Amino acid sequence: LQALPATVGKLSALTSLNLSGCLKITMLPDEVSDLTKLTKLNLSGCSQLKVLPVKLGQLQVLTELLLGGCSRLTELPGTVAHLGALGTLELKGCNTLALAPGAQLSTPAQAIVDTYASHLFEPHKTSPQLL
Repeated sequence: LQALPATVGKLSALTSLNLSGCLKITMLPDEVSDLTKLTKLNLSGCSQLKVLPVKLGQLQVLTELLLGGCSRLTELPGTVAHLGALGTLELKGCNTLALAPGAQLSTPAQAIVDTYASHLFEPHKTSPQLL
C-alpha cells in the first residue's frame, strides 16, 4: 500500500485502522480525522511516514495511537493534546520526532504529551505511559 485513499473518511463506523508495516506510506489523508468512532490507529513500522494529519485531535474516542518505528516522522501535531480518551501512545523508534511548536496542552491528554515531551529531553528515562 503506497497511499491511503481520501475516501477512507467515509468509513464512519470504523473503530480500528491497522496500517502497520505499510512501508511506502508517507502521509495520511486529512480525511482520517473524519473517522470519529476510531479507537485504535496502528501505524507501527510505517518507516516512510513523514506527516500526521493536523486535525488528528478530532478523534475524540481514540484510545491507542501506535507510531513505533515511524523513523521519518518528525513532528507530532499539537492537536494530539485534544485526544481526551488517549491511553496508549507508542513512540519507540521515533528518533526524529518533536512536538509541534505552540502546542496547547489540555487534560487528560496533557499527561501523555508531558510524558512524551520529557522523553524528548531525557531519552533514557522510561515511563509506563510511554511505550
